[in-house]
Formats: sequence, structure tokens, C-alpha cells
Amino acid sequence: MKQKITKTRKIFVAAMLLCYCSFTNTVIGQEEDDCTYLDLSCISIEGRESYDLCEIELTVSYVCDDVEVSNLAFVWYFEDEYGAQQRIEGNSIRSKLKYNEPINFFVTAYSDNYCKRDERKQITVTVKPFIDLACIDIKDKNYGVPYCAGDEIELTASHDCLLNSEDLIFVWYDEEGKRLFEGNPFKRQLFAKDNKPTSYKYYVTTHYFSCESEKEIRKEVVITVNPSFMDEFIVTGMQTICAGESTSLTVKASGVVNSIYRWYATATADAPFFTEEGESSTYKTSVLKESVTYYVTVEGDNFCENKNNRQPVTVTVNKLPEWGEGFSKDIFVCAGETVNVPSFTGTNLSSTSVTWTNSNIAIGLPASGTGNIPDFVTNINIAKEESAKIVIVPVSESGCKNLNAVDSLMITIYPLPQLPITRPVNILADDLPVNLTEGCVYCWCTDTTGLPVDIISECDKDVYYCWVRHESQYGCKSEPVRVTINILGCRTPHAATEETLSNSSLQIYPNPAKDELRIESGELSIEKVEVVDLSGCTVETWRAASLQNSATINISALPQGVYLIKVYTDKGLVVSKVMKE
Repeated sequence: MKQKITKTRKIFVAAMLLCYCSFTNTVIGQEEDDCTYLDLSCISIEGRESYDLCEIELTVSYVCDDVEVSNLAFVWYFEDEYGAQQRIEGNSIRSKLKYNEPINFFVTAYSDNYCKRDERKQITVTVKPFIDLACIDIKDKNYGVPYCAGDEIELTASHDCLLNSEDLIFVWYDEEGKRLFEGNPFKRQLFAKDNKPTSYKYYVTTHYFSCESEKEIRKEVVITVNPSFMDEFIVTGMQTICAGESTSLTVKASGVVNSIYRWYATATADAPFFTEEGESSTYKTSVLKESVTYYVTVEGDNFCENKNNRQPVTVTVNKLPEWGEGFSKDIFVCAGETVNVPSFTGTNLSSTSVTWTNSNIAIGLPASGTGNIPDFVTNINIAKEESAKIVIVPVSESGCKNLNAVDSLMITIYPLPQLPITRPVNILADDLPVNLTEGCVYCWCTDTTGLPVDIISECDKDVYYCWVRHESQYGCKSEPVRVTINILGCRTPHAATEETLSNSSLQIYPNPAKDELRIESGELSIEKVEVVDLSGCTVETWRAASLQNSATINISALPQGVYLIKVYTDKGLVVSKVMKE
């Protein structure tokens, strides 16, 4: 039996997990001396690694030059990575390696002139990985914060346990084991699925020259991608206001955890003008003069800011009506008369109404109303002068009131004069006509004919029935009151025989007149002058303190029209017509 020979040889191979392989060659077995065999010590084994797989490739050759062989052949015996026994003939062999476990390869040789021998040369290969997954560090450019849909992730791997790791190559895989990328950094654009937060798993390993780790010893990294908020906000608050008002707007995004709301002035503004954290966000606007749109975003733990899909929140600002021209004219009427207020028109808006308020309902108008003020009859029973301020506010079709364009007018109601006379009056015929109350103007008429008379001159009548009406300084006339006048007789004889003289006996000028009448009577002495309207009412009376032949009568307060001027003289009555301008 031949002596057992043992030789040991170490070589280094690389893996993507930074491994080394040790080769140990041993001659094992024994054979009989009656056959010629090849010297196993002349068998040389060389090993190299494949690039992609952590495999070993062994090549055998016979290196003894002093031996002549014919048709040299090699036979390999080994256990593969699955534990199955394999027998392969050839000068080379390839097999995957298991980490931290030795693999025994056996080889023998024979030829036409040398016997096949049972003795085999044993080669033991052991792979010992350097790589510890705890040494692989993965840096995320987002520092672990979830990415937003559409962002590009960036992961950088490093090995913290090696001083010299320049030759390390990092390989990245997806969750299904698909090889995605070699090198650093690993970048990829990701999106959320079904508009929900989505997690992606990636795996990284290393190889050193060619040997790469198995899937089970790859380091895992989990990336979370949040979607942008795409649903509509719930918006509350007044979104339609009038110019000059402000409003508070509240937005709420359902389903967002730890919400942060941002308000932007435009759809593309870089920075928000208002930020608020909470379940909802309320923003109080400034005083607005025109419509405005704000753009609101939200983000939270489970949603990214929808900056590219900002939600518009619009406030519609309606214009205020403005008066084009003033229309208000103060109104003065007597009690019981009808008031006609002009229509309210002239604003800058086509469809505008008004609201009005009345400060004094005693005039006969309600306290407030909408639209034009209807004609109304004033309260006839007021005992004193009543004034009311009517404030008019323009209101647009949208309901906007312009309190800076308020107009107003005054309505003044004068009371009717009250007559103190209710009992019969006893007078002498010489004293007729006479004012029964100072400041009153009376219309006289007989009870029988109903016709006005200028003067009661017949002394043979004992009783006259007269309708008396009082006119105030504002032109308000009282209701007529019938007064019984008892004529007691005449004081002087000429009162009953007084005659009407020709109007050529005196001069009345100017005619027409506006403010004053001048009367020149020549030789006649003037006692009294009356101004009578065409209805027979005496509207002005002038009495002489003593007999005189001239008089000046003030008629400035009388309305325009034709009047009779009655001049009573010591010789008789002179009547003339005058036009009042």
C-alpha cells in the first residue's frame, strides 16, 4: 500500500458579500500494487469564481512531465448545494457554494495506459463571508420621513466595518427579488397606490469582484410613500359678502391625521400667508372691496401637501350701490294733505331697491319700508308741528346696503289753525266786516244765498250767518265754521247809503305788482283797504290810523293771481282789479 500524501493550498475568491474561499487538497484512499496508476500528487487543481453567482469553478490538470499518458481523463465526485451526490467526468467543474460550510470535491485520473484507481484526491473548499448585515448602513435623503407621491427616493448604502471598501459594489433588489440597480445611490420615482399610503420594500447586498450573497442575507429597507390629498375640502363660512365687509372661512379635510393647513394668495405662490395646525383651519379675511380666491393645502402624517392641486376657496364680493345724483327734497304740507315722495332712482347698479326708515310715525307714515314710499295722507289731528326724518339706504339685488351712500329728507306737517269762535257775535253794522280773531282771515257769505258779500251794509237785517275759516302763517286753512252774527244797528247814517265810486277817483300802481301796491287817492281820504281773491275771501286788510290820501299795501306773501282792491274812503268805496306776479 502506498503512503498517503497530504498537500494544502489556499487561494482567495471574492463574493458580493465579500467572502474568501480556502482550498485544501488531500490524497485519500488506497490501491493494490498489481496495477500501474497515475501519481495523484501530479494532479493540479486551479479555482476561479463566476461573476454573477457565488460559484466556484475548479480545473484539474496533470503536471508531471516525465509521465506519458494517453487519453487522460478525470472523474469528479461531490455533494451539490442540495445534498445530492454528483459524478462528473471532465477536467473542470462548477458548483455553488454554501457559506460557512465546507464542500468536499474528489477527483481521480486514468488513461489508456494507466488504470482507473479508487484512490481520489480530495479538495475541500470553505466559504467564509466577511459581510455582517449590521455593518451595512442605508442613508435615506428624506431621513425616514415618508416620501410624497411622485418624489424620487434616494438611498445610499455604506459598509461601516471595513476600512477599505472602495471595491465593494452594492446591489439593490425589489420585494420580488428582481435585480434593479448596482451602485450608489439608488434612485427611483415612486407613487402611492389607490391614493393611500403605500410601503415599498427594497433589499441591498454587496459583492466583491463576483461572489454575491443569497437573498436571505440581504438588508431590507422600507420606504413609505404618502399620496397628496385629492378630496374636496369642507368649506364653511360666508363666501358671498358685500364690499366693505370681512368674513371668516373654515376648511376641513376629512381623514388627514395631524393636519397642517396652508393658505396661499395664488395657485403658484411659493410661500403661504397663513398656516394653522389642527383638525380644521379658520381664516378671517381683511375688509374686502372685490372678489378674491384663496388656495388652501393640507398635509398630515398620512398625506402629503397637495401643493400641485391646491383647493380654491372663493369669496364673492358684491358691489355697493352708489347714488348718481341726490334726489331728496324736504317736504312741507298741512295736516290732512297727501304727501307725494319722489321715486328713488339714480344708482350705479341696474337692479337696486331702497330701504327707508321714518323717525316719527305721528306724521301718518309707517316706521320703515322697502322700495319707493307710497303716497300717504298726513294725520289731520296733530295739535302741533310734527317733523320726521326719512333715511333712505340703497340696496342692491344681492342685498348689499351702502351705508356710506345714505340719503335723507325731512317731511314737516303743519297743524290746522283752530277757531276759538263757537258762539254768536253781536256787532254794529258800522263795524262790518271785522276780524273776529286777530291774525285770521274770514270769508263771509249769507246763509240764504251762499254767495259771498263784500260787506254787510244793510241795517235792516238783524242776523247774518257766516262761514269762517282760519288760515295760518304756513297757508294751512282750518275747516270752515259757521258763525251767527247779530246786527245791532248802525252807528252812522252813511253806512247804509254808502255808494261805489269810479276807480278813476284814485291811482293804484304798479299793476301787475309783485311785492307792494301804492294807492294815491287825491282829494279822497282813505279809511281802509281790503285785498279780496276771486272766491270772495278777504286775504289782506289795511286800516288807516287817521284819514290820509295815500297807502302802501304789502302783497308779497300772496299767491300769483287776480285780486280785487277795495279802497274805503270818506266819500265811498272804490274797487279796482290788480294782477299779482
